[in-house]
Amino acid sequence: MVQLLGIIPSLKAIKSALFLCLLFLLRGGIRMKKLERDYQPSIISRLEREFPGGIVMKNDATYRQGYPDLIFTYGKTIHLETKRDESATFRPNQEYYINLINEQGGFARSIRPENEDEVFREIHDYLFDCKIDILTFNKNYRKKYLK
Repeated sequence: MVQLLGIIPSLKAIKSALFLCLLFLLRGGIRMKKLERDYQPSIISRLEREFPGGIVMKNDATYRQGYPDLIFTYGKTIHLETKRDESATFRPNQEYYINLINEQGGFARSIRPENEDEVFREIHDYLFDCKIDILTFNKNYRKKYLK
């Protein structure tokens, strides 16, 4: 019995370990990758801030699998598929719907933190610059970002 007491940590050591664990958790613990659902609100807020009066709608993923997450209307319609970061892959049908919308003369993009500013510039050009040829614009996007 005396030998067992030698390997059992003291109450002070247990308290110290618990304190360190609690401190670790309070400071954020292990940083998990940001989820898409955590990124979407910032996109919605930015759309509403940069284009006041525009309407943002969030699509129901169970209704039409792969259809872009957000639809934004501001005189014209924008479809956005949000991704949490550059490493996030497309789910079934997502590229198909982005390509289909673009081929039909619409505006659809995949947006992530790494290309957010570029996509917002494209949205601004699409909404306000009538000189752009949207079909050529969309072909260039497809070559750059999609398969």
